[in-house]
Order: sequence, then C-alpha cells, then structure tokens
Amino acid sequence: MLHCSWRIWSGLIISMTKHNESYMDTLIRRLQLYSRNLEHLVEERTELYKAERDRADRLNFMLLPRPVVKSLKETGLVEPELFEEVTIYFSDIVGFTTLCKYSTPMEVVDMLNDIYKNFDHILDHHDVYKVTLESNRRD
Repeated sequence: MLHCSWRIWSGLIISMTKHNESYMDTLIRRLQLYSRNLEHLVEERTELYKAERDRADRLNFMLLPRPVVKSLKETGLVEPELFEEVTIYFSDIVGFTTLCKYSTPMEVVDMLNDIYKNFDHILDHHDVYKVTLESNRRD
C-alpha cells in the first residue's frame, strides 16, 4: 500500500486542477517520477557500494594471502593450514628520526624505497608472505 502525506495529496489535487489532468494521469505521472528517482538512487548507492567493496578487497589483499581472500570471498570460510616452520621477522631502522632530521624528504623517500625494494626482491625468490605493519614509535 502506498502511503502519502496530506501535502502530497493536496499537491496532486492542485496539480490536477491546474493542468486539467485526471486523478489517474497525475498519479501515474507522479509514480513514474518516483520510479525514476528511485532508479537514480539505486544506481548511486550501487556505485558507492562497489567503490567500498573494491576498497575492502584491496585492504584484504594487502593483509592476507591471496588464496585466503579468494576463499573468504567465495565460501566465507578458510581451511586451516599446518606449517612445519614459520618465521616472523620484525625490522626497525635504528636512528630513523635522527636520519630524517638531517635529510631532505626526498632523500628519506629514496632511502626507504631502496631498502624495501631490495628486501622485496629477496622475498620474491622465496615462498614468503609479507605483512607490513607501521609503527609511530620514536627512536
């Protein structure tokens, strides 16, 4: 059942009187307008949903191995795996704050790029999954 306020009904009556439309013509015209507005709203919300879904996917792929993300998306479940050996490596650049103090921003960026590109190059040659965590801890 369609619920309309008195303001909408009075608008319909005034519109019918001014344009010499029948009640049904006015009602159909209003429903068509309402339908077009709903279609636009659905399109807009769908685009927002897709953008947020893509953002979540990118985040998941950064944090989790690709097979885990794929399984979660397809079934909502991840089968546990057993690894005989694992290594957890934490790294820190000692004196980073001091180094930044005496370097230009581009020098710092170039240094970090060099360090982590070399590290990534080494990891690419092994069966390794890398998770990057950043800390705001001071030296």
